[in-house]
Amino acid sequence: MTPRRADLTLLLATAMWGTSFVAVKSGLAYATPLAFLAVRFGIAALLLAPGTRFTPLPRGRELAGGLLLGALVAVGFVSVTFGLLALWELACRIFDVPEFILPPPSAIAAAMVQYDTVIIDNAGWTLLTTLIGFGLAVVIGVDVQEGGTITAGSTGT
Repeated sequence: MTPRRADLTLLLATAMWGTSFVAVKSGLAYATPLAFLAVRFGIAALLLAPGTRFTPLPRGRELAGGLLLGALVAVGFVSVTFGLLALWELACRIFDVPEFILPPPSAIAAAMVQYDTVIIDNAGWTLLTTLIGFGLAVVIGVDVQEGGTITAGSTGT
């Protein structure tokens, strides 16, 4: 991979990672965390599969080991997600934290259901603003130099 392609790939990954927060928050308003994670990782697997080179194709023990490790990673990710939510809820209840300081996940979920149309409308504008800001940052702060590398902060030198 050329340095230019590597830098552009990293830039694309940063853009996708940075704007995914709005999509995740919006998606969780309509699905349980487990269902959302299943769909999210399923879509990612389908999108990444065509660019993955398996030479030679995994078979037998290698395939079984890969599937087992993938399942363990998924179980770990889901466990951490639910564990953090449960700990957050429990901490808010045990320490009697006022909701205006730190609302428990159950209160947040109830508010998301109650104000779903407002949240979706604002999430769209937030995503648009984020993309515009990211685009401006790329245009203003990134310079593709003659050597094919991208350097942040260069001013045409």
